[in-house]
Amino acid sequence: MTVDVLRAASANDSAAAWRVSAPARRTRAVLEMDPVLDEIERRAAIGLGAILNKAVLEALLTLPVDLPVPIQALDRRTIRTLTAAPAGCIDYTNDVVVRRAVSPIRVLRAGVCAARWSDGLSQAGQFASYCSRYAVLTSDTADLDHAVMEARYYGIGLATMIDGPESLRWLIHPAPFRPTRETVASWHFAESALDAMSHSVDLASE
Repeated sequence: MTVDVLRAASANDSAAAWRVSAPARRTRAVLEMDPVLDEIERRAAIGLGAILNKAVLEALLTLPVDLPVPIQALDRRTIRTLTAAPAGCIDYTNDVVVRRAVSPIRVLRAGVCAARWSDGLSQAGQFASYCSRYAVLTSDTADLDHAVMEARYYGIGLATMIDGPESLRWLIHPAPFRPTRETVASWHFAESALDAMSHSVDLASE
C-alpha cells in the first residue's frame, strides 16, 4: 500500500521505490532519480559499485575530474586515502593522480507516506539536504490548514490520498531544490541510493 501510494504520487513513472539510509533513521521512500549513464556504464565495465566510504569521497572531492594533479600537491592523508580507494576511483602514477569517479545518480525528489502530518514532516525533512521532497497523507487530518501552512514554510510538497491512487489530491507541490555545491553527504546519499538499487532493496517486494 505504501509503495503504491508513493508511486502514484510520483511525477516520474520510472521512479524506483527503494529503502534508503536517511540521516537519522531508515525511512521508507520513493526516490525519483536521474542516472548519470556514462558513470554507471563506466563502473559496470570495470566492476566498480557504490563508493560508500566517506573518507574516500571527501578525498575525491578535493580533485578536479579527469585532470592530472601532481601527487606532491596533496597531503599525506589524502594520498593514503586515494591510493587505498577501490579500483576505478582514480588513475595514478608516481607523479600524478587523476580523479575518474563522479556521483552516479542525481536524486530529484524523495516522497514519503504517512498517516499523520507530523510523521510526514519528520520523515520528508530528513531529505532536505539532498533533493526536493514531499509527503502523502493516507488518513484524514484534523488540522489540514496547519499542515498546509507548515508544508509551505518548509518547502515540502503535500498531498492526500485517502481512498487509493485515484483520490490523490495535491495541496502543495514540492519547492524546487537548488543545491549550491556537491558535498560529501550529498554524494554519499547518491551512492547509497545506487547501492540500494544494486542490491534490489525494492519496497514493492516487502
